[in-house]
Amino acid sequence: MAASEITVQTVNLAGQAGELAAANADGNYFQNDGHTFLEVVNSDGAEDYTVTIDATGGYKGVDLSDPAVVVEASSRMLIGPFQVGAFGTQVSISYTGSAPATDLTVGVFKGV
Repeated sequence: MAASEITVQTVNLAGQAGELAAANADGNYFQNDGHTFLEVVNSDGAEDYTVTIDATGGYKGVDLSDPAVVVEASSRMLIGPFQVGAFGTQVSISYTGSAPATDLTVGVFKGV
C-alpha cells in the first residue's frame, strides 16, 4: 500500500467541525500552502506514536532535520504550520508505532 492523501479542510469564523480519518500505516501526505496544520489523535490508551514530517528544504538558510513529534497515549497534537520553503507544497508524514491505522486519526486544516 502507498501513502494516501489527506484533504485539507478550510476553517473560518462560521466554524468547522473538522473531520478526522484513519492514518495510513504507509504514511500520508497533504497539499501545503504554508498555512496548514496537522491534527493527530492517538486513541490507544497505552502506546505513544511518533509522527515524522519530511523536511524537503530549509528555513532562512538553515537545512532542517525531519521533525518528529511524539503523540502520547490518549492524546491529540496540533502540528504546524509548515513553511513551504522547508516542507514544500506537498508534505509527507510517516508514523512509528505498532498499529497507526487502528490507533491514529488525522486531519489537515487551514484558515482563510
